Amino acid sequence: MEKINLPDNAKRSVFSTVYLIEKLIVELENELLHSREKVMVKVRNENEPTDLQHYIEIFREIKIQIRYLSDKYELRSTHFNLSQVINSKKAKMWEVLCDSKSMKLKGFGQFPPEYVLEFDSDIEKLLKLTERI
Repeated sequence: MEKINLPDNAKRSVFSTVYLIEKLIVELENELLHSREKVMVKVRNENEPTDLQHYIEIFREIKIQIRYLSDKYELRSTHFNLSQVINSKKAKMWEVLCDSKSMKLKGFGQFPPEYVLEFDSDIEKLLKLTERI
């Protein structure tokens, strides 16, 4: 394989595309392989078990093609420390939970006053658990 050195702007664009495809493939794999672990959203598998294997094989081929493109166009991997990834996700969870307290939900109509304390306490428990990450 002949390596191709793209201009920086094109390289950034190709990197973004390939990165997004890789991320979506990993998400699809997680849906297929770990969907039973979810509580809030269940994905029904209407396919045969052989279809699952078919998808896994296609995902494997896509990953091979991603590696090929990365090598051919000399796309450098971005590295993050696990602590950076965890702290980023933790901060997002914290933000979402803080925005979910009863007072913040006023834009969706008045929250039932009789449930405010209990609801906020439940959200606060989830927030405290998230802070332990």
